[in-house]
Amino acid sequence: MKKIFKLLQLRTWIILTVIIVGGGIVILTTRKSATNSHLLKVERRDVVQTVSVTGSVKAASTINLEFLSSGKVVARPVGVGDKVAAGRMLMQLDTRDLDIQIKRSEAALAGSQAKLDQLKAGATDEAVHQAENIVVAAYLNGLTALDAALTKADKALSTLRADVFLPQVNKVRSDFMLALDSTTSEVENALTTADANIKEAHRLRDASAVDFPENSDAIDQTFMRTPSMLDSVRTVLVASSNLLRRVSSPIISQATVNTYAADIATARSELDTSLKSLADAVASIQSAKDALSLEQEPPRLVDLAVLEAGVKTAEADLALLGKERSDKGLYAPVVGVVTSINYEIGEIARTNTVAVVLISSGGVEIEANVPEVDISKITAGDSVKITLDALPGEEFSGVVTHIDPAETVVDGVTNYKVKIGFKAGDLRVKTGSTANLEIETLKKTNVLTLPQYGIVETDNGIFVRELVNGAPKDFPVRTGIRSSDGYVEIISGVKEGDEVVNAGLK
Repeated sequence: MKKIFKLLQLRTWIILTVIIVGGGIVILTTRKSATNSHLLKVERRDVVQTVSVTGSVKAASTINLEFLSSGKVVARPVGVGDKVAAGRMLMQLDTRDLDIQIKRSEAALAGSQAKLDQLKAGATDEAVHQAENIVVAAYLNGLTALDAALTKADKALSTLRADVFLPQVNKVRSDFMLALDSTTSEVENALTTADANIKEAHRLRDASAVDFPENSDAIDQTFMRTPSMLDSVRTVLVASSNLLRRVSSPIISQATVNTYAADIATARSELDTSLKSLADAVASIQSAKDALSLEQEPPRLVDLAVLEAGVKTAEADLALLGKERSDKGLYAPVVGVVTSINYEIGEIARTNTVAVVLISSGGVEIEANVPEVDISKITAGDSVKITLDALPGEEFSGVVTHIDPAETVVDGVTNYKVKIGFKAGDLRVKTGSTANLEIETLKKTNVLTLPQYGIVETDNGIFVRELVNGAPKDFPVRTGIRSSDGYVEIISGVKEGDEVVNAGLK
């Protein structure tokens, strides 16, 4: 009986011992497992910082085309949906009025250019010869006028020497010597001078005409001296008229005096007329000689400048009309697809009104608004991961192409518009689609990292917790960029392989 009781006691102690030992093993194993599961190791990896935003797919270039001038639509060779090449005409306005103006302007330019070319080329041989002939004809007319003047002068002197006039004057003079002596002497002296001048004028005329037209200088001298010589004839005629007014004698009747006076007046009138004709002839000679000089001389710079300015003005007028005509046509500036046409043939197109809308076929782009807290991280050229709600499960690559420098306020928040271009085109991507963007703003490779839940941030700084003798202790660290997959760059405070407590209990 006692033996059995002892055996039972021994068995009980063995079971209790097994239970105690086993329980301790289980507790220690569980505790060790729990400790290991709450530690994070510092490791090296690549870290990519991103900014996540949502945008909208738009045409890479939506172009609203307008006419610069109004007019009637006469051609519209494309339709909505047509793909057009750069430079393709999309719409044409009526240009008939402009075409007429252009023809007139072209004619005006041609005329101005011809005048300039003509001046530069100088006179033709025919033109010079014609001008020379005009000079010769002018000299001949001058000689004719000179001969007529000399003839009239001779006639006037003959009138004074008539058998009736001079004898009668001398008879009167003998009866009224005191009264008429001075006047009669004046007439006689003037007549003597006139006789001498007329003889000299005839001599000059005959001498200068010998070698005409080669000896034109001698003729010019004759033309210059003859009028003053013939003035002496006028002087004697005036003196004779004065003499007749003083004659009052029964020897000469008043009727005879009147006849003499009329003859002298006629002679004076004919002489004056011939002298006027001679002066006109001399002026014509000078004009003809001037015209010949212009034909023979090279063009003056001032004359060239005037005609060159005329050509430039005509060119500018034609260019302006050409520009106006070009503006009557609407052309595709880039390769694209026509999405809208707002005028039909026969309608009047207005300025400042969209006539044709074109979408560039060079691809699409995405516009997104980025908050001001993130915009400083983004630069043009950053890579972008793109997913579209319309194409779930597919990812596209893109790049930041433009950052608008001006802010855009959306719901009271300051944003900046960013444009993202697709690196490869895909016809399935449609404008208006919603795009989810991860803009890769910074990437670092092979840097020390920890999961974000291994970082403790307090008012006193940023820390990690390490176990020291089984108890957690905070150590300060300096962090860098944070990636979208939850890893944080550790710049200092830990080394590779260190273990820290999972502060977030992840």
